[in-house]
Amino acid sequence: SIYSGYRIAELHGDGRLREIVVVNKHGDREAIDSDALFVELGFETQIDFLKPYVDINEKGEVVIDRYGATRTEGLFAAGDLVNIPYKQAAVSAASGVIAALSAINYINRRKGLAKSVVSDWSKIRVHQQRKAFRI
Repeated sequence: SIYSGYRIAELHGDGRLREIVVVNKHGDREAIDSDALFVELGFETQIDFLKPYVDINEKGEVVIDRYGATRTEGLFAAGDLVNIPYKQAAVSAASGVIAALSAINYINRRKGLAKSVVSDWSKIRVHQQRKAFRI
């Protein structure tokens, strides 16, 4: 179950979580049997200044493609404000790397250079693995 708008009042257990006591805005308390707790602290993005340049979905997220590109050529976005699932630090960091590499590729194409970012990492891994086996 998801308890939105509640605050955690107490956690009970015997070395591991067994019960969570929550309180709503009216002060009503509820004890919930549980062995796991995920807390979503939430966030509020300030993206109004981007509206002329990006599409924003019904959740208030900046819409990007799989490369981090927005609808505006040369504008990339990443992190908690974009429409990626699983808003966690690792996913946001990966999203940032994808957007950064995509931006580098975009700039290089504009300069007439070949792509400088390796997009097929499997070749590198295979080479490293073979080298490791020879040692």
